Amino acid sequence: MLPDDVPEDTRRGTDVEYLKAHIATLQEALESERESSRELRRIVAALTQRIPELEAPSEPRESPETATEEQGEPESVPWWRRWFQSR
Repeated sequence: MLPDDVPEDTRRGTDVEYLKAHIATLQEALESERESSRELRRIVAALTQRIPELEAPSEPRESPETATEEQGEPESVPWWRRWFQSR
């Protein structure tokens, strides 16, 4: 701000100019945030419309445990024992 020896009229005018500039800066920032918000809403709307396309398939997939059982390795033996026993 201004030093104390500046006349009151000048100080008041400068304060008003400062506040006007600050308000203008805040208004620009607000408009920028509004534009960002509009863009995010457009993205959400587009993704929401795609939800039916992204639903899980109706047929269940084969579990990875089935492949292990087919190899003849018991499920109760920890992986690390199977690994060390094969070495």
